[in-house]
Amino acid sequence: MSQLSGNFNQFMTQVRMVPYFEGNTAAGYRLAAIRPGTTFERLGFQGGDILQQVNGVDLSTPEKIAAIFQNLKDEKKVSVNILRQGQKNTLTYEIR
Repeated sequence: MSQLSGNFNQFMTQVRMVPYFEGNTAAGYRLAAIRPGTTFERLGFQGGDILQQVNGVDLSTPEKIAAIFQNLKDEKKVSVNILRQGQKNTLTYEIR
């Protein structure tokens, strides 16, 4: 997870994220085209996963993703709510 404290734009080249909607409401981002060997893959994310929240903050806009990324530098634990194949899951990581 230490790689999260690097450059945001470089980190985001590891995966393609597509806005996900439930009805007319933004409800997160679908992960697609995760590059092999990247942080996303090592953290256990899979293509098709929908990131919905990080540390309780909804991922409804690109600005929120950038703000969350900046705040991760100060966090010791990160909790990510995802939707995987229709099932809600929470992935928790400790930052060292």
